Amino acid sequence: MAPRPIELQSSRPQALEGADAAVQQPATGPQPWAYGTGGQNGAVSTGDAGELEPAGYAALLADLKARVRASQVRAVRAANTELLSLYWSIGRDILTRQEQDGWGTKVVDRLATDLREAFPDQRGFSRRNLQYMRALAAAWPEPAFQHHFVHQPGAQLP
Repeated sequence: MAPRPIELQSSRPQALEGADAAVQQPATGPQPWAYGTGGQNGAVSTGDAGELEPAGYAALLADLKARVRASQVRAVRAANTELLSLYWSIGRDILTRQEQDGWGTKVVDRLATDLREAFPDQRGFSRRNLQYMRALAAAWPEPAFQHHFVHQPGAQLP
């Protein structure tokens, strides 16, 4: 059995017969103001849930989904770049203090404890991670770090 085509009713009120002849009742089909022009000749199609949708709706939805996903990727990339810059700068500060001011390794232990206390919901401030941050700063001096990690075209938001 072939599926029945969707029948669109007129948006003009229909007259009733008999005792209700004086009462006008609007049509129950899709109303043009609910869907706009519907694209080509006001065409309306059936969506996945069997509901009516205007022509061009699926294309608009696909475009919006693609834009949301692209925006999410750019936001994650920006957040990762920012965190990498933060970790490098923490490592640089620890390295500088140890080299110039003679701070020992016990300071890293105390920084780890104090940072975890100040930011209990944030991970990444263990003693080991602070040592990794220091090693990152030692391996990548500022100009090289900025060039390779921060000013890389893929790392910047357009």
